[in-house]
Amino acid sequence: MNHSQASAVEEWKSGWTLVLASAIGFSFFSVMLSGTGLFIEPLSKQFGWSRTLVSSGASVATITTAILSPFIGYLVDRFGTRPVALPGVLLTMLSVAAFGFVNGSAVQWIALWFFFGVVSSTIKSTAWTAAVVGIFEKSRGLALGCTLAGTALSQMIVPPLGNFLINEFGWRAAFVWLAIGWGSITFLMCLLFFFDIHDRAAGRRANSAAVEARKAALDLPGLTPTEALHDSQSGAWRSPISSSWW
Repeated sequence: MNHSQASAVEEWKSGWTLVLASAIGFSFFSVMLSGTGLFIEPLSKQFGWSRTLVSSGASVATITTAILSPFIGYLVDRFGTRPVALPGVLLTMLSVAAFGFVNGSAVQWIALWFFFGVVSSTIKSTAWTAAVVGIFEKSRGLALGCTLAGTALSQMIVPPLGNFLINEFGWRAAFVWLAIGWGSITFLMCLLFFFDIHDRAAGRRANSAAVEARKAALDLPGLTPTEALHDSQSGAWRSPISSSWW
């Protein structure tokens, strides 16, 4: 095994959990877009909406995330990927679940998609790929490919899963279950494994500082027994004429 192969193996040993968390995170971003078609028929039947109105929501979200992408990139550069992605997952869960409370207002429908576009922009490809690129160098292409495969994962699973949820529990509950079920798994994986290069560097600095503090705490030479016996401050010996005895 040559040096580059060894480096790639080491990258995967230390970073495969990051790639897994990133792929699942990106799949959650794609859940709504992958399942939009499933809700056209039930929403059209219940509210009399046209297919154009129902499907237009996804376009609103797509345009919104595109506009906000530079801002999200700035936040990632400024604060790192973890502080952006973790709150983003929770807000996206809330946003997806909110679709279950649609009351038939077209304005509300578009507003919900706009809100989804705003909050889900924090968990689009920008955050996940930035974290992976910072960790992987020798095997960066493969790591990015696995991360971006998250959207294919949602496209495979969401249609049959969403159809089952709609048939068994209704379209309102389907939104909630997709939000809570997929979102909870995503948040847990990110909470445990989503640490970019900045987080790891901070952890190393913190560990180094803790080690130095422990070393300093153990490095207490103190006094020799003879010095302690003749040092009135130590309390081990007090002069019989010391004022503290009187």
